[in-house]
Amino acid sequence: MTSFSSLKWGDVSSMQIDADAAHPLLTLKSPAVVSPRKRIRRQEIEETADDVADDASAPASTPAPLPGPSSGGDGVDSDPITKTSGPIELYSEDMLLRQLQFFKKWIPMGNEASLRLLVNVFLCHVISASPNDGAILSIEQGVSEIPVAPDKPEKLCGKIDFVLLEMAEPAAKQYLKRPNLTAVEGGVSSLFVVEAKGPGPLDHHIPQVLGELYGSARTAQKDVIRGALTNGLSWIFVILVLKPGQGATYRHSPLLKITEGPTAEEEVVRPDKVHLVASILRHWRAHSHDNLERNDYFY
Repeated sequence: MTSFSSLKWGDVSSMQIDADAAHPLLTLKSPAVVSPRKRIRRQEIEETADDVADDASAPASTPAPLPGPSSGGDGVDSDPITKTSGPIELYSEDMLLRQLQFFKKWIPMGNEASLRLLVNVFLCHVISASPNDGAILSIEQGVSEIPVAPDKPEKLCGKIDFVLLEMAEPAAKQYLKRPNLTAVEGGVSSLFVVEAKGPGPLDHHIPQVLGELYGSARTAQKDVIRGALTNGLSWIFVILVLKPGQGATYRHSPLLKITEGPTAEEEVVRPDKVHLVASILRHWRAHSHDNLERNDYFY
């Protein structure tokens, strides 16, 4: 039996999970993120980008509200995936920024427990922004034993730090009482995996998150699954595509940090970077079983 946390690059190769060389890495260029489900005039996009640039130059001690696509009253349909504020004001994007700045200022970020506070507020924001009453944030989600490969006796199992789920409301109520992925009636319409880590190089843990994505996809019977690897301050976004019959291919983004500064002690939380990460999380959760398209490149 192989646990997720013990996976190394050699294990990933034996599972026939290969890097997808046919596509470039995900490109994270601009915080002006627009969902393909919402049509917005070019002028609005440019104004949003200008506002973000102004926010980035503001002092960290006085966070400015983060920009978001306008909605209502101008003929543009509202899209819950791109709204700045979720239904719960406590977890609006502006409050997300303020919480992150508070934690960074007053709590030492030298261990995994403190860094998980940052992950918690990001994911609570994403759940609160969901238009579906069947959205759930599952913590320490167990995954049943999954064969490593069809022709191998070894099996993969373990727990995943965070899973963002979406299902029909009756199934969600059932899941809250009995959090078992395989027991959900009607299946899971959306499943997004997040692995949290402490200080240290994040890319060393990519094999673990690949194993978790593979196990989750097989359990939920999905051909494509998206996820993220993070310590709260830095994020790597990962997508895994199962190949018919055996194995899978994956791609991952460059490292994306929400802080900037001359030294680790002097780093401050950047509003534009928080906006970018929050936007990607909202969009990827909603499209967690879609393969990458042009709209995923965040121009």
